[in-house]
Amino acid sequence: MWNNCTVNGVLTIPCIGPLFNRILGIALSFAGVVSLFLIIAAGITFITSGGGKQVEQAKNMLTYAIVGLVIVLLAIFIINLVAGATGVTCIIAGVCK
Repeated sequence: MWNNCTVNGVLTIPCIGPLFNRILGIALSFAGVVSLFLIIAAGITFITSGGGKQVEQAKNMLTYAIVGLVIVLLAIFIINLVAGATGVTCIIAGVCK
């Protein structure tokens, strides 16, 4: 993947697409995993709460985790939409010509 776009070990302009693709994939995957763990933690907090303030905290945590997950999914959708509309598929595929 990186063989065609390095000169003396330094990344060149053709590497911007694959580099962006890799960074974006890692960041969105990390955000999705964090959201999933927060949803699980909110569920455990909700189940083990005795009522009162902990229930409200668990509801807020669950709401924010779901909103975060929706934002991550919307980000992926928007990136794919823009890449398809503009024809810059190297953002998705990681291979620019």
